Amino acid sequence: MNGVRRFLGGGLANGAPSQSPPQQTPIPPPIQPTAPLSISKPSWPPSPTGTQPDSPLGSPKTTTVSLFLRKDKQRPVAQPGEEGSEGSPGGQSTRPTSNSSSILSPSRSRGSMPASSPATTPGGPSQSLPSSPGAGPSSSPVRPGMSNRKSVMSRKSIHHVDQNFRPGSGMFNTKDELLMDLLASEAVVDSRNYLILSAEEVEELKKEQQVLTSRLVALDKKLTLETKIRDAAVSLSKVNAANKKMSKQTQEQLDAANNKVDVAQKELWRVSERANDISRKLLEHRAGVLGFSVRSLEKKNAPNNDAMDFDGSGYDTPNRSSAMSPTSSAQTSVSSKARFEGPHYFAGHVDAIVPQVPRPPPTIADIITLEEKLKVVSDNLSAANRKQVEMRQELSLLQLEKEQLETSAQLEIQDAEASVAAIQQELLEEKETWERDRAALEERDRQIETLESRLEVLEEQSGEVSELQDSLVRARQESQRKDLEIEDLRSRLDIGTQSGEAKGALLDLQDELDRYRQALHQLTNAHGITVASADPSFSPSIEMYIEAIAGDLEERRFAQLEWVTAQRKLEETVQEANSKASNLAQELDRVKREREEIRSQLSAVRSSPQERSTTPSAVEYTGDAAKVMAVLQPLWSILPSPEARASKLGPRAPFRTGLASPTSSPGSPKIGATSLSDLDVRTLKTLYDNRVSNPASPNFGSFTVEALAARVQALVQDDRALIERLIRFAQAHDLLKKNAERAQKLAQESNQALETYQKQVKTLEERHTTMAARQTALQQEVDRLQETIERITAEKHEVEMHAAEQAETCRQLTQANNALSAQTLTLAEEAASASEGVRRQTEAQLVELKTSLQKAEDELEAFRISEQSQRAALLDELNSMQTENGNLRAQLRAVAAKK
Repeated sequence: MNGVRRFLGGGLANGAPSQSPPQQTPIPPPIQPTAPLSISKPSWPPSPTGTQPDSPLGSPKTTTVSLFLRKDKQRPVAQPGEEGSEGSPGGQSTRPTSNSSSILSPSRSRGSMPASSPATTPGGPSQSLPSSPGAGPSSSPVRPGMSNRKSVMSRKSIHHVDQNFRPGSGMFNTKDELLMDLLASEAVVDSRNYLILSAEEVEELKKEQQVLTSRLVALDKKLTLETKIRDAAVSLSKVNAANKKMSKQTQEQLDAANNKVDVAQKELWRVSERANDISRKLLEHRAGVLGFSVRSLEKKNAPNNDAMDFDGSGYDTPNRSSAMSPTSSAQTSVSSKARFEGPHYFAGHVDAIVPQVPRPPPTIADIITLEEKLKVVSDNLSAANRKQVEMRQELSLLQLEKEQLETSAQLEIQDAEASVAAIQQELLEEKETWERDRAALEERDRQIETLESRLEVLEEQSGEVSELQDSLVRARQESQRKDLEIEDLRSRLDIGTQSGEAKGALLDLQDELDRYRQALHQLTNAHGITVASADPSFSPSIEMYIEAIAGDLEERRFAQLEWVTAQRKLEETVQEANSKASNLAQELDRVKREREEIRSQLSAVRSSPQERSTTPSAVEYTGDAAKVMAVLQPLWSILPSPEARASKLGPRAPFRTGLASPTSSPGSPKIGATSLSDLDVRTLKTLYDNRVSNPASPNFGSFTVEALAARVQALVQDDRALIERLIRFAQAHDLLKKNAERAQKLAQESNQALETYQKQVKTLEERHTTMAARQTALQQEVDRLQETIERITAEKHEVEMHAAEQAETCRQLTQANNALSAQTLTLAEEAASASEGVRRQTEAQLVELKTSLQKAEDELEAFRISEQSQRAALLDELNSMQTENGNLRAQLRAVAAKK
């Protein structure tokens, strides 16, 4: 090992002046801790701070002490601009050799030494060596002393490689071959345990990586958009903070936006983690492949380069003279480097070479045995070459089958996409029809609700009409009572002298009656009741109103009948769909059974050549021809001849395809026109199964290469026809399956819709019965109202007659008043001319008359007050009836407008 140490010392001494600063003092200052190597990858999830556990590679079994060399040189302070070149795709450091205080062995690169382990320099105190991070991409970078980085919106993906990274950037010298050899050996040892994937897995990972990259871009855009929406919602909530109603709505919008942002961020994290895993697998695969190729190159070059210089015993050091010679050429240095860089020089390494005793030169017997072994190896090599050719042929056949399967799969996918598009279109159309039906049902429900509300209003109005009728009865009684009072007053006025005032009271009563009459006319005009004559009778107008309501109800009844017929049609459609679904399910089961039979037959056909390949050939050959014939003879016995095909397909094919008559002979030329894809399952089963159908049937013809080629061509044609038939079966099966699923889904939805319709029909029927009952009640109420109106009209006529009588009475009272006035004048004259006694008597009579007149006036005032109160009550009732009739008329107009 002295030569190795001297070589290492010389290499380091030659490369040190150009890369490291001059040595300062014997005791170097403490080394500043530097950040470990980091890989450009997303900052989530945050990695915990702290020291990593030591790698198992740091055990004494895999660690060499001889390469742990030190140089008493100070590490320069790292420049700020060198952080971009710290990370590399392989996880290796790109710092120059002068910056490192030790040279680590390849087996210590993953675990290295902990930060707390001191390393003593010659002539100085102990210094802590910085721990080296793992070289693999699976290790997460740890930065001691730094807080965990939080996830932010502008995270970068693992695929965004640092653009500032270059293999030769910074102070790193790539011409230092020794350091490059050490780094390469370290990377080879690190990549020993990495998993090497197959080509298919690598392609799948690359495709998935491309998909995930596009998804990451889309998710990043989506997250940015959702973040902007969330920010807008926050701003809107701040603006609408004063308004309680708007603030509640904006708060709900803000919560929804926050939920969307969280969902998008979680999805971005999940996809980025998956992309990081795929990148790590690909990097490990590449590192493993490169390490394996380097190890294989070392193993290949080691015997060629070392056989001329030493015998592998380990006692000679081939690099001693070339390393110590200052005038060595570049070629000598390259060869020495190639011999040195192998792991067999490392003490304690797995592939280390143990020194052995030199062996004597080979003898003649050894040479003869070696020649015999060489012949055997050459024979084996030729056999392997032939086997390789056969395997290549089989591989080409398998590739052809793979291409056929891919084309069939593409056709199936295209058909499936077309069927899916058609189903989606049908679903959209059905959805539109369902939405239209739903809208129509909702419209009918609204109409029914409006009718119910109108019926309730009519019921309330009927109650009010009954109250009005009671009030009219009370008014009639009051009017009768007033008539009696008027008669009493008239009798009193005949006696007294207050005929003028009584006449004024009668005039007031006449005015009140006129006002009542005008109020009734206004009521009929306000409610749109047309009066044919001057007599404002309500019966014809109310009859017309009732007829209009009856017409509306009849239209509702017709609409309900139409809806019932539509429901029956829908039920019939659902039943037809159910029957179609059952038929499709039966057809699907039949196709599945046929497919299973065809699969079993194909498996039997494929397994029959393997079973028959063990049968020995009847003809014996010698040499290579015997091997070829031994391989081809079982195929000859398995493959049916054209005569056998004609004999098997002749009597059965015509019944299936109809290409020939049932009485045609087995050797008829029309058999050749029969397609294999048109045969039934039993014929296909017996075509290639000679042992089951005809175990003792002889094979037609003798074995020749041309006949074998003809049979193989027939087999290829049969295979193509079977593949085409399988493709058609698969397409039909998928189509039937999709149709069955669609029909089943339609049937379920139709059943649900039918149940909903039945419930709605029941509800409508109940509502119809209630409406019919309400209609009958309203009809009865209208009849009662009509009778009441007739009675009111008769009473009005009576009031008019009483008013005429009162006018006549007032006229008579006026005449009586005039007569009394004349008598009063005469009495005054008589009083003036009469004596004192007569005057006193007259005065007493006058006083009596005045008192009686005062009583009559008081009674007349009371009567007038009662009449005014009754008039006010009647006006209030008339106003309420007018408003209710106006509301009812507006509702009727709205119903008519909707129709």
